Amino acid sequence: MSRKGPPHKPTNLRPYECDLVINSQHFTKLEISPYYEKHNKEYLDKLQRKGIKFQAKELAEKLITDELLQELVKQLQKKRHFPEGRYYH
Repeated sequence: MSRKGPPHKPTNLRPYECDLVINSQHFTKLEISPYYEKHNKEYLDKLQRKGIKFQAKELAEKLITDELLQELVKQLQKKRHFPEGRYYH
């Protein structure tokens, strides 16, 4: 019988320094995958096909960025969160 190991860590993660405490765990590094950029591109393609145009400022508010993800993670600081499942990676 073969054993399943933890998933392999992606090689294209972008590391950022941070200093966060979430659920009594101290984190000093945040790694963001560029996978979300695929969804940004799909969203922009759909807007273009529908002929919808936004100003640059409006569009920046609608797209996911590394800075937005960093800000969302900071909002988790010093709050108690209960995970739906367990991840060992």
